[in-house]
Amino acid sequence: MTVTVDRVEVEKVTSGGRTKRRRRGGWVVTGITGLVLFVFLLPLGYMAVTSLKSEQMLSDFEGPILPQSAATFEYEGEQLDIYTVPMPDGTERELAMLQPGRQTSQFIDPADPSAGPIEWEGNWRLLEPGYALDPQWQNYSQAWDLMDFPLLLRNTLVIAGLGTIGAVGSSILVAYGLARFHVPFGRSIMVVLIATIILPRYATLVPTYTIFLRIGWVGTWLPLIVPHFFANAFNVFLLRQYFLTIPKELDEAATIDGAGPFRTMWSVLLPQMKAPIVAVSLFHFYFAWNDFFEPLIYLSARPELQPIAVGLRTFNTLYDDTPSLIQSGAMLALIIPVMVFLFAQRGNFVAIPPWIPLGRGHRFLSGRGRRGRRWAGSVHLGHLRPHPGQDSRWPYRRSSGGPLPPLCRGRRTDVRDRGQCLQVLDRMVPSSARGHGPSQSGRRGLLPPALQGVGRGRDHSGCH
Repeated sequence: MTVTVDRVEVEKVTSGGRTKRRRRGGWVVTGITGLVLFVFLLPLGYMAVTSLKSEQMLSDFEGPILPQSAATFEYEGEQLDIYTVPMPDGTERELAMLQPGRQTSQFIDPADPSAGPIEWEGNWRLLEPGYALDPQWQNYSQAWDLMDFPLLLRNTLVIAGLGTIGAVGSSILVAYGLARFHVPFGRSIMVVLIATIILPRYATLVPTYTIFLRIGWVGTWLPLIVPHFFANAFNVFLLRQYFLTIPKELDEAATIDGAGPFRTMWSVLLPQMKAPIVAVSLFHFYFAWNDFFEPLIYLSARPELQPIAVGLRTFNTLYDDTPSLIQSGAMLALIIPVMVFLFAQRGNFVAIPPWIPLGRGHRFLSGRGRRGRRWAGSVHLGHLRPHPGQDSRWPYRRSSGGPLPPLCRGRRTDVRDRGQCLQVLDRMVPSSARGHGPSQSGRRGLLPPALQGVGRGRDHSGCH
């Protein structure tokens, strides 16, 4: 007996099994990630809940986790406590206790007080009290006033803001010089710079404090701001490594067009470095915001200049017997860092485009690492197609035939495809890195003919 199996059906069954396994694996990964996230955020949730509780709630060890107070009902001018009372028919009702007793107690139904007292037999001390949500928002206003939060916020923003500007700006200049210019003993300088990362700042605390004391900076913001204008080893290393991933042909093309080193850095390289710049900015901002030790050393005698970290510590010492106020102050100190983090997440920072054709005899960057290829002639976007055997994310290379990308297909396209081609080029190459028209020297520089003059409306011959 011969059994014939359709190959298509077998492939469908196989692909269906693979899809189910992938979905199952995705649910498992999502569940584990959610569990880890829940455990990680649990202390923050406890702090938020505690900040909304009163002293009576905190003293009730059998009370609920949420900020809830004992529910009451006003009956004939009296406040009656509400309890969860089990009824003879097996149900439970929320009743206000009118008259407690050893064997029999009287209750009032808050929903229908005109029905009169309800007698219940049993020990009322075993009943569970009713609770109602009662967040104490006034804890935040009290912490705001007692901490003098506006003053602490102003001091922290000045120290963190100016320090971040100085750290990022100086680190960009140092990293640009080490990555783009020939510096004698450049590698040795970089090794020594990286070695300073492992040097704890406590080892240099005494000499730096002595220097700042002699020049009269102790008791001011200067020791907390000025040193950051001389770069940071970690920031320089991070930015330098990113500078090295950007092709130097961009610098050469900008030089041909008459741009100097600073103009090249500002107009060509920095627009492609949004991701590392934002990362370095966040690192330093959070470091300056949470820094406690150095402000305590240099501003111990000037409380009006202290940042939030030091002011919050002083506030905790004064009100250590009121946990709700302490947690409210901590939540206020978290508002700005959380807002900065959420604002930074809104930007879609792309490190390097997946592929950038760079003209005759030049190289391009791949989305999977730096891969160098050379082309025999001038490169047009319409001549590029996926390399055989690779997926669509692999960089396109020049070819004389075969399937072409959906945009800029061939040397001649209609008006709609030409517009789509220019839109793709606008997304791939920043406006500051494009040629300013079809100059004679720019044809073999930064961009292929398809990119020359893009954005100026003068020459789009490469897209037809």
